Amino acid sequence: MTLSLTEAQIEGLLGSRPLEDVPPWSTQDDKTIEEYYEALKTDLEKFLKSQGMPIWDSSRNYDGQYFSQIKDEAMALLKKPQIQIQLIREMYGNYLTITLARSDIYLSSKKDEGHLTWSAFFIRLNGSSRYYAFSEGVISSQITGFVHPQSGPSGYGHDGLESIDQLKTDWIAKIAKPVEDFLASKNLVRLSKEILETKTPQPIENWNGPVVPHSTYYDAFFNFTD
Repeated sequence: MTLSLTEAQIEGLLGSRPLEDVPPWSTQDDKTIEEYYEALKTDLEKFLKSQGMPIWDSSRNYDGQYFSQIKDEAMALLKKPQIQIQLIREMYGNYLTITLARSDIYLSSKKDEGHLTWSAFFIRLNGSSRYYAFSEGVISSQITGFVHPQSGPSGYGHDGLESIDQLKTDWIAKIAKPVEDFLASKNLVRLSKEILETKTPQPIENWNGPVVPHSTYYDAFFNFTD
């Protein structure tokens, strides 16, 4: 696949305007677009279940309980290989992220305090178009937050353009192709690191003034301003 963006299209992406006349992005309605991605997350869960991948059961509500009260139950759940899926709206960029993490595979832990760090599979979804990218990163959360997705991870991170397509953890590398095929069936298009490394015709200026030197398509699709 190749992609060539005009300067006007890049300015449109930075201004949260639709790249193509394709719904729901063409509506330019944040609520409609976010509802579409919420439905996409639900459909992805169903798809992964159909492929024999267990999905984390979030029906148990741990809100308002101390970790010491539910420690044994939470730790028993963490021994089961289950995938938790969340949709996160970026605060400072025009994109959303679907995160996938496996309950039984974590990088570091303070289990006595109920705190763990997981490798996570990120699907970065542009808010103005049907284009997305894959990356791998880290989420850090209370065990109770993992059990109950509404609590959300307390923090997660990726390394920008350098993390695109760098899927090194075994379980993430294995599910990437089925997930890509599923997203293609929804008319979504994956952007490779090679495409996202393409230089823009003009430097991109962030909302708070600084110009991004050596701007790339990555900055246009997944610009993060802080």
